[in-house]
Amino acid sequence: MLRRPTCAALWVSAKGGALSDHAIDKVFSRLSKRLGVRISPHDARDAAATTWAISAPEQIGVARDLLAHSDLRTTIKHYNRARGIEASRAYRKVISDMRRKHDPRG
Repeated sequence: MLRRPTCAALWVSAKGGALSDHAIDKVFSRLSKRLGVRISPHDARDAAATTWAISAPEQIGVARDLLAHSDLRTTIKHYNRARGIEASRAYRKVISDMRRKHDPRG
C-alpha cells in the first residue's frame, strides 16, 4: 500500500501517500451514511484507545503512541472509556443475576 517508504501515516490513500484531513473526513462521512450512524475520526481514536485499554491494559502506552500523545495522562483522561464499559458490564451482570434469583420459573 505504501509507495513512499518514509511515509508514517496511519491513513493511506490509494496513491500510497498520507490522506489529508479533508479526505479522512470524506471517508468517515461516506461510512457514516452507509451505517446510518455518524462516526467521526475522533470516535475512531476513542474506540482505538478504549479497545487497547480493555485488551491489553498493561500496554496502554501503545494507545498513547497510536494517538500521538506526548503525555499518557491525555490518553487515559480523554480517550480511554474502558472503565465505564467494564462498570456497565458488571452492572448488567448484577441485574441479570438478581432477575434470575427472583424469577418464579426458576
